[in-house]
Amino acid sequence: MKRLGVLLVDDEIMIREGFKRLFDWETHGCEVVGEAVGGMEALAKIDALVPDIVIMDINIPIMNGLKVIELARMKHPDMAFVVVSTISRSHASRRPSPRPRPSRASGRSLA
Repeated sequence: MKRLGVLLVDDEIMIREGFKRLFDWETHGCEVVGEAVGGMEALAKIDALVPDIVIMDINIPIMNGLKVIELARMKHPDMAFVVVSTISRSHASRRPSPRPRPSRASGRSLA
């Protein structure tokens, strides 16, 4: 059975290492095929590796994770993206709420 390829995208090495060590990828039919630190590197690795799943932080250097997903979906419409980000409630409450935008994204907040 083919394993699902996973690309980890986060600018913090401890987060990437945590994902690699915390989750039993093999048992779940997955393998980490690559890592990226920033948005441009993520796009290059998405095109080169064509992973099945990309686990990505929103706040990454050069180009944010949401823009990376938008651009990657143009070439890879069936690729799965898992967005991971942390933001403190106090910081979030100071920011104005963005207007809702149409999106194909779905998911849950664990906050």
